[in-house]
Amino acid sequence: MTRCFIGIFLPEKARNEVIGIQNELKGLPIDCKFVEPENLHICLSFLGDVDDEKIEEIKQKLAGIGSSVVKFKAIAHKLKLIPTERYIRVIALDVFDEQKILVVLSKNIREQIGGDAKPPHITLCRVKNITNKSLFVEKVKDLKIDVDEFTVDKICLIKSELRRQGPVYSALSEASLP
Repeated sequence: MTRCFIGIFLPEKARNEVIGIQNELKGLPIDCKFVEPENLHICLSFLGDVDDEKIEEIKQKLAGIGSSVVKFKAIAHKLKLIPTERYIRVIALDVFDEQKILVVLSKNIREQIGGDAKPPHITLCRVKNITNKSLFVEKVKDLKIDVDEFTVDKICLIKSELRRQGPVYSALSEASLP
């Protein structure tokens, strides 16, 4: 069994801009676990534990999905408190593209491959505790989100190995978008 998800790794420039937002969050009254810079991604579908015999089939289906979508521009445009502002477990960035290709990709992956798909987002951190929630929410709303538009040119089947120091992600396959 291999723990997997399907996602999009961020290009270097966008990743560095997202790291800047994470650094801003570090100055707020929050105890959290930040996503490591090399692990920043847009998740399209979490597959969980997959039988190793099914990996090749998933790679083929993903290649077919990728070949049907032309590369496109996306942007991370606002902070998202998940599940709600009153009970914050995850802080993420909403990801948007004008043609809604990410939504279509996520839907096609869910229908053809499966998994648990959420609206496209980039997880910044998982929250353990917020010492002053009202101050935190006020400060979060003032944060400047400065991530330039970036090109999405491939989707990946990603292996997630859970280790004591944190997860390690590696691409099992990449489906290039024409």
